[in-house]
Amino acid sequence: MYNNENICLTFTSVFLILPGIYGLYFNETIFSSLIVMSSIISYNFWINPKYDIYRIIDLVYTRTNTLLFLVYNLYLNHKYYYVLLHIHIIIQLIWTMAYISYLIATTCYDKKYTFWFIFHMCAHFFVILGNFTFVNLVIFYNNHEKNLLTY
Repeated sequence: MYNNENICLTFTSVFLILPGIYGLYFNETIFSSLIVMSSIISYNFWINPKYDIYRIIDLVYTRTNTLLFLVYNLYLNHKYYYVLLHIHIIIQLIWTMAYISYLIATTCYDKKYTFWFIFHMCAHFFVILGNFTFVNLVIFYNNHEKNLLTY
């Protein structure tokens, strides 16, 4: 870290937990639990960022979750006959913005630009927004499954 930017990223890592808590409140346990774990792992890395096991766990867990969430979003879209196609597209766009922000942050960090962490914070923000939208969608489908499949 150049100027203790990790303090800001530790702060945004805490907020990554919000969609998970929201989902758990509405009995969506699978993805919400994964989100909560992601926040805890991210926080543990950013509290004292080093190239160690916490960084590897953060990278592997985040990438695995991202792939799982993307695939499940596509699966839900297909399973329910594209009923809420626009919401699925919005989720994909939000997560794409998170990925682009992450790539910009990584590039800026490698070039030693001091504002790299702002893009990483933006990535956290997009993940929070995308996860809230995704969890809401899963909750909606869980609550209305039999009605949607009868059309």
